[in-house]
Formats: sequence, C-alpha cells, structure tokens
Amino acid sequence: MLSTVVWLWRLRRREYGSIWLTAKVLSRKYGICTVAILLFVLLCIPTLTLLFKSDSYTYFSMLIDGAGKWNFSLCDMWPFRIGYHASYGYTFFALLGYYVAPWQGLGIRIAHIILAVTAYCSIAATLKKLYAGRTNSFYFAVAACFLFNPLVLGLIQEMNLDFPMACFLALFVWAHCGEKKVLSVFFAALMCFSKEYGVVLVFFYATGVLVGRLIFGILNSSSDSIVKPWELCIGIPALFFIVDMLLQPSWGGSSAGAQSGLGAVNTFQINIDYIIFRLKELIILNFQWMAMLVILCGLAISALRHRLATITPSLVGVFFSMMAYGALTILYFTYPHYRYLAPSAVYLPILLGAACSSLSNVVQLVIPLSIALLFGVQSFVSIDPISNQVFRRVNAGNGDIISLARYSDDPYRQGILIDEEHGGDLSSEVFRDYVQNNREYTLFQQCFEDLLMAIDYGDAVGLVVYPIYPLGNQEN
Repeated sequence: MLSTVVWLWRLRRREYGSIWLTAKVLSRKYGICTVAILLFVLLCIPTLTLLFKSDSYTYFSMLIDGAGKWNFSLCDMWPFRIGYHASYGYTFFALLGYYVAPWQGLGIRIAHIILAVTAYCSIAATLKKLYAGRTNSFYFAVAACFLFNPLVLGLIQEMNLDFPMACFLALFVWAHCGEKKVLSVFFAALMCFSKEYGVVLVFFYATGVLVGRLIFGILNSSSDSIVKPWELCIGIPALFFIVDMLLQPSWGGSSAGAQSGLGAVNTFQINIDYIIFRLKELIILNFQWMAMLVILCGLAISALRHRLATITPSLVGVFFSMMAYGALTILYFTYPHYRYLAPSAVYLPILLGAACSSLSNVVQLVIPLSIALLFGVQSFVSIDPISNQVFRRVNAGNGDIISLARYSDDPYRQGILIDEEHGGDLSSEVFRDYVQNNREYTLFQQCFEDLLMAIDYGDAVGLVVYPIYPLGNQEN
C-alpha cells in the first residue's frame, strides 16, 4: 500500500500536477477495471463458506488426502493427481491456498478469485496487443465478458480443473503476445499439467502462430525465421506430458462404432446426438447465443466497411487453438458438464473484441458491458428465455432450474453412457453436476441450513437426512 501511495505521488508531480487530476485520469483509464474487479470480488464473498459438491468434493477430498504425502519421487506423483488427471500444475496452486486457509477449502476459493482477476487483466492486456489503438476502457469492458461469464462467476465456488485451465490459457496467450519468454514456458507447463487437453491447446496455438508467420512472410517477401529460438522451449512441457502419459495413461481412447445416443465414455467418437447437444451448450446456453449474434453482426459490419481488425500471427494462433478446442468438445464423448466449456470464456472476449473494435467509441463500450451485465445476472438466476426453452428444466421447489442431464451410466455395461431413448434412467442424474450451470443450485445448501436452524433440538430429537442433493462423501 505504501508503494502505491508513493507511485501516485510521483505520478501527480511528474504528469498531472494535482492528486485530484491524477485520480480523474486514472478513473478514466482504469475505472471500468476497478469497478469490475471490486464487483466481482464482492459477488464472490458469499461463496467462501459453501460446501464443495459432487465432483467438486471428489477433487477436494483427493487434494487433501494427498497433501503432504509426496515422497519426492517422480515415479510416484499420485498426491498431485486430482480426479486421476495429470493435474500437477493446478494442484500446486490449490495446495498453496489450502495450506494458508484449510477450513472447508477457503484458501482454495480465495486462490480461485485471485486467479480469475489475474486472468481478467491478462485478457485485457492481450486485447490491447491484438487490437491496438483503442481505449483502455474498451479492453477492460470486453474482458469483463470473461469475468462475469457464468462459467467463471457462476461456478467459481466449485473446485475443478477446467476453470484454472481457462485462466492459464488466458495468461499463456498474454505472455506469448508480449514475448515474455519465461512466463510463456511457465504458463504452457501449467496448461499441459492441469488437464490433458491443455497440451492440445498449446500445440495448436503454436501451430497457428507458425502458420501465420509463414503466410505473412510469403506475402511480405520476408526472410525472417518463422520460429524464434526461445519459443522452442514451449515444447518442453509437452514432451514431459507425453512421457507422463506413457507412464500413467489417463486420457484418450477411441470408439469408432458408437451409436448416436449411447457410447463408451471418455473416448473419441462421432456421436451425432452428443455433437448436437454440445453445440447447443456452446452456442446457446446462458446468453451465449446473444454474444455469438453480436460477434457475427459486428464482423459482418466491419467487413462491409472494410475495417476488419488486423490479423496477426498471435490472432491466428488463438483461432487455431479455439478450433482445436471446439473439435475436442464435440468429438470427445464424455459427461456433458457445463464446466468443461470453461476455455470458451477466454475465446469469447477475443472474438468480441474483433467484432467491436471498428465500431464507434460509445458502441464499443455499450455492447460488451451489456453482455457482461446479462452474464452477471445469469450467473445467479436463469433469465435467458432461449436457454429455458432449449434445455431440460427440473423442479427444485419454488421454481425450475436448468439441468444438462442427457445421459446416464448403463447399469449393465460398465463405462457406457446411454440416453433416455435407449433406456437410460435420468431420475438420479438430473441434479448433481448437471445443474451446476450457474449459482441457482447453491440454494439447496441454504434451504438445508435454514431447515436445521428451524428445528427445536432436544435430547430426544434425532435427525435423519436423505441425500436429496449428493455431496460426494459428505452425504455419509
């Protein structure tokens, strides 16, 4: 804090002459950033005391079970593998938060808030690199569509590997765009070792950058090398990942003969029913349809005006990475949980920035801030009329909430998912992780706490609770 005061004093003396003028200029440059971060943190405070639920509790229990049990052997890394994933990178950060404040994972949630804010600032910095010449307010307004996205604000209370993957992706792109050599390799390593598909995103981003440089080099008759020497180091984490997968395989497989509506879980396959359902999640759920519509219209208007954003190798890399992520999302047959779409929250503001960068200054701010506002409200209550019509609604007492339950485990064949048309029973699946699309499901815990508070306890009172909402091992 002292250093901040000193910096402001020097800034006042050197550039603006008075502290009030300094504050005015800073609010003009960073006002949206400050308000967005403060509002985000305030909205996250109520989540600090919530219980981890379903898969989130499984990750949390595996983290604390392995805490302090590593024997410093590279051949025995199980304490760092959460949910049987090669999650060494994220586990390190999660353990830092856990050791600082272990009660109910409080430190982990604080670490998540810090990670989200850091990613928000890095996305704004990336937008400034990709679409130079705009105001700081524009960059922070567009980046707010990440911070208030239901994938971030709506699910930050849970513990999973997809949210940190999205944050590390944002930081990696920022570091590479700014040619921050050590940080680029560092964040690439965190991506490769937080969840398996991270290595795919890094590979296709690097491939896109090389393709972009090659094309622009040919068009400009440039003899510059398409690969900078330090960028070769980004491949080192990928090599270590491959070695780890060979020693401890945890991802992949194929199922060429899968039928639409059923298939072997966690395998690559062309499953038409699954592809359609995942595309609806990507394009429609939680006002995504509105953001996509704005992006398409903005790009079309920019094209007609011949004012499209300048394409750079880094932007080509982002596009390649996004396409690879989209292909993984629809071709890797697994449980269609909403949290798996977390990286799309990073790609969205980059696309939105391209769509809005050529519009007038006022429209540049109004559009992204409006989308961020809708995202923020949707993070707490499902007001999106299109999502409410397209997706399953399940009764939760005084109202209905969206459930993405589409498949259930086949009781006769291990590792097979089936839908209702093939005899799947979704009665036990509609809740659990399938309702974790925003914070509406957290009201279950509040209702249960209110119930416990209303009971007149005595020596003769016994309490038997049926696990209406599964809480992992906590239901025991």
